[in-house]
Amino acid sequence: MVGNVKDFELNDLEGNSIIKLWTERYPLNSPECIYCPAIGICGGGCPFNAETRLGDLKKRDKPFCIHTMKILEWLLKESVSEKTHEKDLYMRDISFMFQ
Repeated sequence: MVGNVKDFELNDLEGNSIIKLWTERYPLNSPECIYCPAIGICGGGCPFNAETRLGDLKKRDKPFCIHTMKILEWLLKESVSEKTHEKDLYMRDISFMFQ
């Protein structure tokens, strides 16, 4: 257990193995995620799924990635639709960005 953050000095936290593990798991620190267009709205997926289904807490939860990318696509379409006041706005499928 890590404990209460108020009970630690910054130097204690820097060397903590649990803090290190969660820092490595963060999408901005993952080479696999760094160019993903959905990185700004992603929390790194479900750690439980990664550990139980994939056997490693650090692995990417790909079903969550698909979900996050679909949410991003929806958000972008809604945003453009709101700005242009177009209800049936046609936007090219942007899923090519997610590969």
